[in-house]
Amino acid sequence: MKIPFPLLALSLSLSCSINALAGFGTIPNGDFESPAGAAGSWLPVSSGSYVYSYPATGGNPGGYGVIDNTGGGGFGIWVANNGNPVPLTDLKIEAGKSYTFLQDMKLLAGTKIGGFKVDFFTGNTNIGTTGDVFPASGSSAWATYSFPVTIKPGTDGVKIVPLWGANSSVAYDNIRIKELDPFVATIKAGTLVNWVGSNGHTYQPQESLNETNWVNLGPIIIGSAALSRLDETPSPFYQVVEVTPGSASNTLPNPGFEEAAANSVGAANWAIAVQPNAGASMAVATSYGTILPHGGNTMLKIESTTPATGPVAAPNTDVRCVPFAVEAGTTYDMSFYAAHPVKVGGANPQYNIFFYNDANGVVGAPSFVSFATIGANWTKVSTTVTPPAGATKLTIGWIQAMGAANAWNWVTLIDDVALTTGPVGPDVTNILPASAGDAYQVTWNTVGGTNYQFQSSTNLSAWDNIGTPMLGTGAAMSATDFRDGTEKFYRAKIVP
Repeated sequence: MKIPFPLLALSLSLSCSINALAGFGTIPNGDFESPAGAAGSWLPVSSGSYVYSYPATGGNPGGYGVIDNTGGGGFGIWVANNGNPVPLTDLKIEAGKSYTFLQDMKLLAGTKIGGFKVDFFTGNTNIGTTGDVFPASGSSAWATYSFPVTIKPGTDGVKIVPLWGANSSVAYDNIRIKELDPFVATIKAGTLVNWVGSNGHTYQPQESLNETNWVNLGPIIIGSAALSRLDETPSPFYQVVEVTPGSASNTLPNPGFEEAAANSVGAANWAIAVQPNAGASMAVATSYGTILPHGGNTMLKIESTTPATGPVAAPNTDVRCVPFAVEAGTTYDMSFYAAHPVKVGGANPQYNIFFYNDANGVVGAPSFVSFATIGANWTKVSTTVTPPAGATKLTIGWIQAMGAANAWNWVTLIDDVALTTGPVGPDVTNILPASAGDAYQVTWNTVGGTNYQFQSSTNLSAWDNIGTPMLGTGAAMSATDFRDGTEKFYRAKIVP
């Protein structure tokens, strides 16, 4: 039966630092009106097939810059101020406060729009970064993209870094700063529908008045461990339609690093091919911060760090599976899931494939492919592999190539590796039960790279944490609290 909602006096408090400056300094040659090179203040840095150009007309308006990666591979960036940190005093911004950086872009060729990042410095020492931030999509017309940034405490200068569009040609113009968008939030009451999901599956929650006729409750959700949806107009019955995608047979042994072994990595059939130097590590992990394995209970964690000061040796890493049998001339689908929760400084993680003959000799040329553009969330990387003539075995592995500079730190997570061939089986549909309870849902806009702790209070004095801190992405974020008949206040507190 339906449960009526009592009227409650609700108050919402959200803690956030709001910048109120009226104007900002200019980013050197942020409108690309000066020529390239030293006069233009943009230092191009790349590894791969990149062409930089600076048309004088056709921008938004006037001159603009182009990073062309239609040749593919590697990474390509600009660094403002000829590669030097821009003093915060020149930009008229302050450490510890939040701002919105704006960048106009359009696609000239390809499908991947460019991105943006800010690196934080004390003097010439790197103390942090926003990491690479890429919009979900782009268009062939000029558009303005927003990148919320909180300047790390202790910063006195920043490197402003436009990022390439993978396998695409992207135009850039008018890089600037504005005040942070006002911090706003909404609160809704309803029934929170909960169920347990699995990564890679899709879920359609449904509601019914009679347990016979079912209506979809919102759009389809991509699976993860714990899922929910708020129903603002509660119904007496709920269910969830789960679709498990069909798959082919995976020939790779121990693809999820679940089977333990007494070696450096801690997973059977996986080994460190080159022993890492100081600052490099590879191990099996059950979590990294709030990130859980994509599937199962374990994942591979690869980390490279350099000391804050003093001499630096590049902490490169190399990990591979043991060789296993394949057939020459057969095309395989190869995929894995990856995430980069930490990107401080410069690194270029790449996957690699080596082919071997029966005598364990290398056959053909190995391939090294960068996946540095992937962000902090699990992302599927996929390709096809065709072993050349004479190959009877192959290995799949990853290297994390990092430069030799102080205070750099990259973390790469890998899970659910697959090498498949043959027909893909049909999708499987299943009906799952769902639990439901009265709840409030609070939604607020976030700043990318900022942690938020959702809290409740009955007296605006003592606050209780609800859940664990959540990392902002620049998009809206929601948290829920089940109703227990107590009048409460809510806030989202920024935490380290």
